[in-house]
Amino acid sequence: MNYIVFLINARGLINYGSMLIQLPANNLTGNLPASLDSITNLSYISLSNNQLSGNIPDLGNTNISTLDLSHNKLTGSIPPIPGNAGVFSSLDLSYNSCYA
Repeated sequence: MNYIVFLINARGLINYGSMLIQLPANNLTGNLPASLDSITNLSYISLSNNQLSGNIPDLGNTNISTLDLSHNKLTGSIPPIPGNAGVFSSLDLSYNSCYA
């Protein structure tokens, strides 16, 4: 099952509860938007097995606990894990060209 849970209005994203993005194996292309960092309640991202490229944006303002971007075409340095790393439970960036 694939889904995105957040609300959008004319000004952009509305933070409401705990947000998650789960769209694995959907042939998504392009870059991850830097605006992901503005979703402060974002806790879960699974975008594995797509064709995403470019850098991983800073997620320091989010409450991310699970990040799966494996099996894409991402490059560049891995941004710092958010300050709430105590609740960080899963990170999978395998099969990309990222570096620490």
